[in-house]
Amino acid sequence: MTTKLWILTANKSFAKVYQVTGLGREFQEILHIEHPYGRKKGSEIFTDKPGRSFDSLGGGRHALGKSIDVHQHDQTVFTKQLATMLQEGLEKNAYDALAFVAPSHFLGDLNAAISAAVKKKVLKEIPRDLPENMDEKQRIEQLCGYLDLWNHKSRG
Repeated sequence: MTTKLWILTANKSFAKVYQVTGLGREFQEILHIEHPYGRKKGSEIFTDKPGRSFDSLGGGRHALGKSIDVHQHDQTVFTKQLATMLQEGLEKNAYDALAFVAPSHFLGDLNAAISAAVKKKVLKEIPRDLPENMDEKQRIEQLCGYLDLWNHKSRG
């Protein structure tokens, strides 16, 4: 039986999923998700002015502060989207094992979002940020090094 490993490499602005079969011999990108909000400034995402409040005594009014960090909220939404995709893949038996390569803060949110069944499939987590604009050959070489995958060949 050939083991299918999915490698999720992600950060706040994109995610890629690679499928590796045959002990790292066949490497194929199967999914690329753009998340443009991850590149935006907080003011570009959260454009509403804060609400207004009246004093309990007197006629004064005050602006209410923002109670959420828009970047953290947006990252949480994105990791939940990825968790849903991983759950669907698990239910379809699309992979046998998982590996995550992402910045440590992103890994924390991702681990909070995935189900216990998906967590059981995770073999390795690497706290690294591989930029989206990295050359694909270089990205695969780095992934192979991080995950000890040797004798691979890319499939297009």
